[in-house]
Amino acid sequence: MNIAINARVLIKDKIEGVGRYVFETSRRLAEQHADHTFYFFFDRPWPDSFVFSSNVKPVLLRPPARHPVLYIIWFEWSMRLALKKFNIDVLYTPDGFMPLNTQVPIVMVCHDLVYTHHPNFLPYKDRYYLKKFMPKFLAKANKVLAVSQFVKDDIVQQFPHLDAAKIEVAYNALPGDRTNPDPKLESKYNLPNDYFLCISSIHPRKNILGLLHAFEIYQNSFGGNYKLILVGNTYWKLDSEIIQKIEKLLQNGSLIHLQNVKDQDIVSIICKAKAMMYVSLFEGFGIPILEGMANGIPVITSNITSMPEVAGDAAILVDPYNHLEIAQAMHRITTEPDLVNDLIKKGHERVKQFNWNTSTEIIYKSILAATNKLK
Repeated sequence: MNIAINARVLIKDKIEGVGRYVFETSRRLAEQHADHTFYFFFDRPWPDSFVFSSNVKPVLLRPPARHPVLYIIWFEWSMRLALKKFNIDVLYTPDGFMPLNTQVPIVMVCHDLVYTHHPNFLPYKDRYYLKKFMPKFLAKANKVLAVSQFVKDDIVQQFPHLDAAKIEVAYNALPGDRTNPDPKLESKYNLPNDYFLCISSIHPRKNILGLLHAFEIYQNSFGGNYKLILVGNTYWKLDSEIIQKIEKLLQNGSLIHLQNVKDQDIVSIICKAKAMMYVSLFEGFGIPILEGMANGIPVITSNITSMPEVAGDAAILVDPYNHLEIAQAMHRITTEPDLVNDLIKKGHERVKQFNWNTSTEIIYKSILAATNKLK
């Protein structure tokens, strides 16, 4: 069988979020099913590391699709023609976008419907594109894979006329190798002795401003010499309030902002942290929750959207809009060792519930079902 994979978001040294899901599931599909040929459709040159096995055939389709207008050209013209050229039997599109004018069966992944809940979290052009095309994508797909039960339930609620039977849950899981810290990195990044950690892009949905407000409350109300380390790049034009807050905390030395951190360095920064802070306002999953648990630190995360589903009883759940509640949770982490030990123990067990191989098997069965080859 010829299986096409939309690998548009696989970019060297930028494997995060949706790209992580694409990387982990596509690699396993190709490696575990050598009897099929996988055509990886890229929109820019690819590194050899993305050609996971001999049955992977990389294909460059133009133009690079990083704008809604270019999305339409790339999917409806370039990809549609490639599907015919390479005699593709089924398309797996793990970034949730697809060509509409094709008869090739399609398996798509939906990571969230944030545009329906918080349209202000997206630039206008992207918001307009999703509002216009996402309902068509969901209707067109032969199988839809949601990255959490929350996302599946949200799809069903937002689109009640959609056939819920074609939606399956295929979870995210822990990224790559997150178990071998490098002690040399402590000096490389000049890490302090005591710090809370947040791994997140700086974006409105990630609630970084709320976290900074909460951290200030923690410092002023509960004292302590803990710092906050923020690992992540800026993916949004920041307003003046968050710029001023970041500058203030950077200047007084209580905030450390690390950008462009290599994937293999992340685990060493996680292991020394007092806790993982992930108080986002909206998530389809929330991988940093698992990263904290897998590396033996407690997690503080939001009590809304998918995050309670991921965390279970292995994290402190807080209202992300309540800065005092977040600060109080941080204080508990620094003063209740029994709680910390309990969360760490539960976290090690919780992370085992999410496995890339399990999710890839669900995806593969969906591919077979979409092509009527599932026995």
